[in-house]
Amino acid sequence: MNILGKNSKEDEWVSLSDIMTSLMLIFLFIAVYFIVSTKDIIDFPKVFQKNEVMLHAELNKVLKNNLVNWGAELDTTGLVRFNNSQFVQFETGSSKLSPQFEKVIDEFFKNYLTVVMKPEIEKNIKEIYIEGHTSTYWSRNSSEQESYIANMNLSQARAQSTLVYLLNSPGLSVEQKKWLSKKVRAIGYSSSKPLNNVGEPLNTGEKENPSKSQRVDIRVVTTTEEQIRKLANDHFENEGSS
Repeated sequence: MNILGKNSKEDEWVSLSDIMTSLMLIFLFIAVYFIVSTKDIIDFPKVFQKNEVMLHAELNKVLKNNLVNWGAELDTTGLVRFNNSQFVQFETGSSKLSPQFEKVIDEFFKNYLTVVMKPEIEKNIKEIYIEGHTSTYWSRNSSEQESYIANMNLSQARAQSTLVYLLNSPGLSVEQKKWLSKKVRAIGYSSSKPLNNVGEPLNTGEKENPSKSQRVDIRVVTTTEEQIRKLANDHFENEGSS
């Protein structure tokens, strides 16, 4: 009886092991199928990264000889940041462009628009943001929340005054101004993106450079995300109908 009982238990253990092995194989096949069937979705960001690469290459080609004179930097995403190394864009608490910055903005956008208005570039551009920023400082008697709100109004005013200046600029054509009206947005970020002494985003423990934080950045928003989302939706719709 003991021998029979032992064999019976071993048989039950073997059967359970077989079941677990079979289940593991099934899960493995499902995982492999999922990876293979969605590989093209995973590769979408790589495919459409060419939007940013093309934009940066074209902007760099046209702007690189003047970036230093304008006190500006161009990063790989197409963001243009005026780093205030040679002049002040805005006086503290003011949204009025300084005379030096007016001259720079005129020269910059004449060149900038020759790139972003190209059909092969424009088709991948959703919007262009003129981003207004402030330092984290305000009146000493203000609370942190009051300072943030006040700086929000100021940052929005800085972005808006820059766009209004461009729309009234005699140096831009009617066609260019129409394009700006259609594509460019003025957005204020308050004091949420302060800069350090070298004009880079402030890290924990670093000291803010208030004059560099008081600025506008020019950022391109491409249609990459929308294209990826559309292809992903198309993929799953095709999978569902197959």
